[in-house]
Amino acid sequence: LEPCLGIIHILEGCEVVDEADAEAKLEALVVRCATWYDFTLEDQADDFLPITLKRLFDGVCEKWIQKKGWLRCVRDTEHEGGGRATEGRDATCSMCSEEDDGEYARPGLLLNVLQLLRLFTRDPRYRTRLVRAGTSLQRIARFLRLRSRAHFEERWLAPGGHGSASAATPLGREMLVECVSIVRRLATDEGEYNSAKTNLSDGLARENC
Repeated sequence: LEPCLGIIHILEGCEVVDEADAEAKLEALVVRCATWYDFTLEDQADDFLPITLKRLFDGVCEKWIQKKGWLRCVRDTEHEGGGRATEGRDATCSMCSEEDDGEYARPGLLLNVLQLLRLFTRDPRYRTRLVRAGTSLQRIARFLRLRSRAHFEERWLAPGGHGSASAATPLGREMLVECVSIVRRLATDEGEYNSAKTNLSDGLARENC
């Protein structure tokens, strides 16, 4: 519970987010919740933990996922100019720069956020909540589209190819896997949000994802 409350404090109480601290707390929480499938916890006698998890999920969607330009890879300074690198965890993606406004995510934090959402979407009630969470699903679908295209681009920019070694994306493949897992759960779920799933499928199909 401590990492969960720590992340909520960051989301709700900090104007300037310490992304390294948020990344560490999220990583600890993801490890702790790795075997969970029920995040609604309706059988709990005390509703403190279910309410806390709901605050966490809503805060992650509102503060990070829905923030314009946040859900994308760090732009490589060599190719895009002015991209912010994070030592040991920098991600490069020339396809993820359509939204140039706003702050993009620290790569390790972005990956941990996607991992947390993937865990939450094991619970069907949180899948519904994700669909209803403003532009969250659209942001995730767009990021999946760009990551999918960039994944194949980066294969040819690996060391030994025509590009530089810095064009590789250490965490890009993991981000892609997390997005695919989230969307796959939504696509196979029998729920009340079929129109949202249809729009999502059509959008990805147009991009050959």
